[in-house]
Amino acid sequence: MASEKVIDQKQQLVDGVAKKMSESKSVVVAEYQGLTVEKIQTLRRNLRDEGCEMFVIKNNISRRAAEAKGYKELVEDLSGPNSIIFSYEDQVSAAKVLYEFAKKNKKLKIKSGIVDGQFYDLEKIKEISALPNREGLLTMLAGQLLSPVRELALGLYLLTEEEEETEEDNKEETKEEAKSEETKKEAKSEKTEEKATKKEAKETKKATKADTKEETKTDSKEEVKAETKKATKDKKESK
Repeated sequence: MASEKVIDQKQQLVDGVAKKMSESKSVVVAEYQGLTVEKIQTLRRNLRDEGCEMFVIKNNISRRAAEAKGYKELVEDLSGPNSIIFSYEDQVSAAKVLYEFAKKNKKLKIKSGIVDGQFYDLEKIKEISALPNREGLLTMLAGQLLSPVRELALGLYLLTEEEEETEEDNKEETKEEAKSEETKKEAKSEKTEEKATKKEAKETKKATKADTKEETKTDSKEEVKAETKKATKDKKESK
């Protein structure tokens, strides 16, 4: 009776681990031997911040769960003091956190894992650790989605700048044309005034000449008259 109860409890544990494997985006097996309790707590916290969980599970339980899910390749690495890390949000977070932690803590040994239901050896786990996580992918996606908007905004800005420059140039051209037209009018006006002045001077000269001629004519008549009068007087006196 007691034996059946133990078997049942173990089966529940196996089913629980198998369920976590099914629910996870990725599963990574890592050996933690040599790490202090403080280091393990730090690693757990780092993993938890990225939506991952780390469990120390008996190897016989882990092997049975892996076999139940069809992960026979994983069974070979389930020996020794292992921890199993489950990543629930994306496929790369667990691998990224483990590799970053292992750079400063050489005693942490990453073995292998399961990503989207496929077995990944050490090299492949290392490859996915270099990929951006869910947040990074969302940032990249947002960047890609916003890129056309930025290009459109830039295009509209440049177009607006060009239109403003064209409008300013047109204003300058209009201003220059108006100034040129005003200069022409002023020049024409000055020319007209000059012409009028010349005409007036000519008419004055003509009038002066006419007056002089008339005066000369009058003087001549007066002289003739005076001479005639004198001649008549002289004639009378001679008689």
